[in-house]
Amino acid sequence: MMAYIEKKIEEIRNKPEPIRVIYVWGMVAAVMVLVVFVWIFTLRENLATAVPSAGTDVIQDAVRQDDTRSQVEKPSLQESFGAEGATGTSR
Repeated sequence: MMAYIEKKIEEIRNKPEPIRVIYVWGMVAAVMVLVVFVWIFTLRENLATAVPSAGTDVIQDAVRQDDTRSQVEKPSLQESFGAEGATGTSR
């Protein structure tokens, strides 16, 4: 098996540069597809077993409480920076 691989590598080395570039990009694409498949399957597994911890519950409750306390409408960016700043014109 190793002799076959060494022979194939030597054949590729003897080919013109444009052909070698095609081999390189083909291998890059093949390895990328493999990496993406592994990533997708492990991501699916991790998301299926993910359980929110107690720390995230505390943060989510604090955010909800902050949202209910701030019922006052906040100014828009146009109101904050004035009419000239919103249109993008400079003096």
